[in-house]
Amino acid sequence: MIKIIDDALPEDMFKKCFDFLNPTNTEFDFHNENIPWTLGRDILTEEELNPKLKSTYQMHHMLFWDKGKSEHYDGCLSAIKSILPELAEISLYRMKINALLNNSKVDAGITNIPHADLLEPHLSFVLYLNDSDGDTVFYKEKWDAIPLSQLTECKRVSPKKNRVVISDGNYHASQNPIDNEIRLILNAVIKMKEDNDKG
Repeated sequence: MIKIIDDALPEDMFKKCFDFLNPTNTEFDFHNENIPWTLGRDILTEEELNPKLKSTYQMHHMLFWDKGKSEHYDGCLSAIKSILPELAEISLYRMKINALLNNSKVDAGITNIPHADLLEPHLSFVLYLNDSDGDTVFYKEKWDAIPLSQLTECKRVSPKKNRVVISDGNYHASQNPIDNEIRLILNAVIKMKEDNDKG
């Protein structure tokens, strides 16, 4: 399942939830002292095996993880809950904001490393926070371990502000923006309850 929702949030709610990223209503920049960012690689694996795959650097701000919560957690969670009201019945595993940057070492044919967010049943939730290039590439294969060389591309989703894409464990990969400076997303990984957990 790969589900796309355009205009996912009412405009006033989008602004309320994500104003902290752009408090001056100008172009986004990293001088906002209210947001601690971490620099890291997107995914580290197998890039040397395929010239069309490359691990690139990105910035991320963790909103929810096993060690705590960001002060911006509540607003971002409310955005997800308005789109996925059943979130109360399932388990949030991780939530973060990713900032993928323009990179002169990649071109339009290069994707980052395909991956599944968990190796168990889960939903992957992406809300694009700005208009940009840099598609999300989805593959038919799910979270079961599989060599990346055997993945079959099935869908591409272009970043558009306030667009959501939800998948249920598909392998996927991002692409760096080439025409734009930055590609911003809210990403949540949601664990699904197994049938034997019910009752």
